Amino acid sequence: MNDIDKNILTELLTAPEFWEPIKQQRIVTGYKLKLRYVHQQLRLAKEILFYDQVYFPRTQRIMRLIKKMEIVPAAVGWQELEVGMNVEIKIWYPCEIEWQEYLSDCFEPYFQDRWMDEWCNDEPNENEILELGIRPALLEAIQEKLF
Repeated sequence: MNDIDKNILTELLTAPEFWEPIKQQRIVTGYKLKLRYVHQQLRLAKEILFYDQVYFPRTQRIMRLIKKMEIVPAAVGWQELEVGMNVEIKIWYPCEIEWQEYLSDCFEPYFQDRWMDEWCNDEPNENEILELGIRPALLEAIQEKLF
C-alpha cells in the first residue's frame, strides 16, 4: 500500500460520516464493515483527489499556454469554466466542442499513464488496513474491530 492509500484510508476510517451508513445498516440488518465497502470508498476518494490535485490543475496550466500561444484560432473563442470536485478551479476551454475533444484526445495518454502508474494500484487487503492501527471502538463506531 502506497502513502496516498495510507493517508486516504486513515482519513476515511477516522471520519464519523464514514461510519454512519454502517451504523444504520448494523441496526437494521446486523451488517459489519466489509472490505468491499472500504475499497469502494477508497476508489472514490482517490478519484476525487486525483482530479483536484493532478488533472484539473495541469489542464488549467496547459489551457493557459494554448490560449496564450494562440494555437486555437481566435474565431473559435474561449470560455472560462469552473471545474473541480472539492476545489474550485477555473479553466479556459475553446467554445467549440470539436476543439475541446481534439485537445482532450491529445492530452489523455499523459493523464492515463499518470493515473495508472501512481494512483490506480492494487487495493489493500485486510491485513494492510489493520496495520494502520485504527480501532473503531475508539471512534464511537458500533463494532469493536474493523473486520
